[in-house]
Amino acid sequence: MLPSYLKKYNNAASSDKQTVVCGKVRFTAITSRLFRIEENEFYDNASQTVLNRNFEQTEIESYKENNTLFIKTKHLLLSYKIGEKLNSESLNIVLLSKPYTRWDFGDIAVHNLGGTVSTLDRVSGSCKLSDGMCSIEGYSTIDDSKTALFDDNGWFKIRNGNTTDLYFFGYGHDYLVCIKDYCRLTGVPKMLPAYALGNWWSRYHRYSEEEYLALMDKVSENDVPLSVAVIDMDWHIVQNIKDEYWEKISEKDKMSIGYCLGWTGYTWDKELFPDYKRFLNELHNRGLKTSL
Repeated sequence: MLPSYLKKYNNAASSDKQTVVCGKVRFTAITSRLFRIEENEFYDNASQTVLNRNFEQTEIESYKENNTLFIKTKHLLLSYKIGEKLNSESLNIVLLSKPYTRWDFGDIAVHNLGGTVSTLDRVSGSCKLSDGMCSIEGYSTIDDSKTALFDDNGWFKIRNGNTTDLYFFGYGHDYLVCIKDYCRLTGVPKMLPAYALGNWWSRYHRYSEEEYLALMDKVSENDVPLSVAVIDMDWHIVQNIKDEYWEKISEKDKMSIGYCLGWTGYTWDKELFPDYKRFLNELHNRGLKTSL
């Protein structure tokens, strides 16, 4: 069981008044413009992506006509052919205000306005952005079907592999509200601390404690302002790895892991850093934040 300070607390269960179950499918109106769509397995746990589904009360109207379930909010109209698997013919959602778009299950907006890029490594010039939450068509989706869930103890719980868990954002061109609700759903990112915007030192080198501290003093003597001191790979054991670190690893895996085993360990190399607490305190005394 995880200690309480490591647990991720959340508000993941939706209100029953905003949920409609129809056979193996469950629809939840998280807001009047945000639907959750589930098939086969229903989960109220938080996931690695979604932490909060309990927003303000949303009025919904649900009714059935000609073997079709309709769920209407102030901004969206969902139509589902009862008893059928989710596909482009059985499920659609229409925006009830501009741009009055219709989304069929599986559609992806052609004119997405772009999101972020995960890394700028090896990028020279422009690069393609991944899809974001806003589009000219007025909708976007998040497929959360494959992410792990959090159990009651704050640990990971694997989903059934045959689960659909989709979020439909039908915010039209109200982009600011769309982003705000996305942050409410997935967790509001904290502001970066001021020191993170300063200068960082990092170099892949097999430093010793004395060498690293001497370098930091030299940087200070030359009036170079540093905020963060990064101790790169070789603070932990990467050479002469003892047998006990290999005991639970098969011979086949040992061949594939090889040298990289040392890159994933957490044992300080005492030949280079005989007293790591003293070393880290010396960095802090110099006004430096640290990262390993």
